Amino acid sequence: MKFRNKKLILHLLCVLLMIVFIFVVNKLHIPNPMMVLVIPVIYFTYSDGYINGILSGITAIAYSAYFFLVKTNDPAGLAKMLTIILNVATVVILIGKLKNRDKRNMIELLRLNESLVLAATTDNLTGAANRHAFLDTAKTLFDNSVRLKRPISALFIDVDHFKQINDIYSHEFGDVVLARISRIIAKCLRTTDLSCRYGGDEFVVLLSIADDKIAEDVANRMMKEIREARFEQYPGFRLFVSIGISYKTPESEEGLDDLINRADEAMYQAKQSGRNMIIINKSNEAV
Repeated sequence: MKFRNKKLILHLLCVLLMIVFIFVVNKLHIPNPMMVLVIPVIYFTYSDGYINGILSGITAIAYSAYFFLVKTNDPAGLAKMLTIILNVATVVILIGKLKNRDKRNMIELLRLNESLVLAATTDNLTGAANRHAFLDTAKTLFDNSVRLKRPISALFIDVDHFKQINDIYSHEFGDVVLARISRIIAKCLRTTDLSCRYGGDEFVVLLSIADDKIAEDVANRMMKEIREARFEQYPGFRLFVSIGISYKTPESEEGLDDLINRADEAMYQAKQSGRNMIIINKSNEAV
């Protein structure tokens, strides 16, 4: 049953119960039943807002009109009924304000929670996932590839001569470089792929349903984008990276750590071979 339908049924049930309550009060001659009649006003104002609170107060107002104007034939009944109406309106306003305050507090709490989650899972400098968050999600992606018997690939990306960039151009510019590389990597990935700043000037990418050919295409696209990156602070500066690739076939029994380590080894080989290149680690036999 839809939420709105449940609310409507609850309203109708509340009105029915209040009508029954009025008759019981009159039969038993119970004095001052107004406190009980105000209960639905409090509930519906807090849960549904001002209008629903006012509608729920009609039962109390109707009872007061009947009691003071008809049953008791009280000359001051009109004034007393207006007092009841004022009391109901006051309850609606106060509870409505309480609800709005609680709503603001809840929104602020949710924002705070989102910021804490973001801080715990995101690298502050680049905006990419941090290593811890990446490994948690990567494990799920890796396990799914094993279960579905699909290939999966890892890219290990390292900035060439990053220490020199910091020493020559400043650490602040080095931070700008890392942030730009992070954006380029994200731009080259599908929504099903993962990336993170693995540490320092290193980035790791996990490509779902991707063999070595697909992984190499993605790596080439990244390298092209990175080579073509230009920086306003230093127009003549050129940026290069070394990328290591590893891939897991459905037949291989290696784990996620092995896949990432092999990509790291391939990246190191690229560094040793002259940098600014892609090396594929093809030794994906069972570990």
